[in-house]
Amino acid sequence: MFRRGLLLLTAGVLAGACREPAEGAHPGGSASSATEAPVLGAEPRVLGMGELGRTPHFSASVDSVRECPMDPPFSPKRGFLKLGVELTLTGTTATEVPTNPFYATVVDPSGTTYAPTLAGCEPGLFAGRVAEGKSQTGYVTFEVPKAATRLELRYRPAIIGAKDEELRFSIRR
Repeated sequence: MFRRGLLLLTAGVLAGACREPAEGAHPGGSASSATEAPVLGAEPRVLGMGELGRTPHFSASVDSVRECPMDPPFSPKRGFLKLGVELTLTGTTATEVPTNPFYATVVDPSGTTYAPTLAGCEPGLFAGRVAEGKSQTGYVTFEVPKAATRLELRYRPAIIGAKDEELRFSIRR
């Protein structure tokens, strides 16, 4: 009788583990709050230049965009230009947020991503950290095709102990 009861209990537990979680519940069993639930197909809002974006740990704005002419050997390859994006990052909590050009990318409408280059507009964004009330401003430079339009800057720092926080800005040149 004990074995049969154990078998039924095990089967019940396994059947429950295979069931879909109830609506509004995480697979681990706890209920989710409205702020945690991701919305399928929703993209983060793309901010305009000069607009202040906010996340739980930092705020940012794209202050200006300009071409950065460079002499060889740092000049862009044929058909490309060096585009400097002036970015201001401000800490909004005691948690330190990295200010590093390599947390920024530029994406074109086709989905092609451009990484920052080392040589570009000055002053460059300093690699450091900001916490509540502290700010950093500097250029992050990208080598992009001259014909590129409707670009989007994405800044996504790796914040220790925090979920991913990303801000997106429309870049007009």
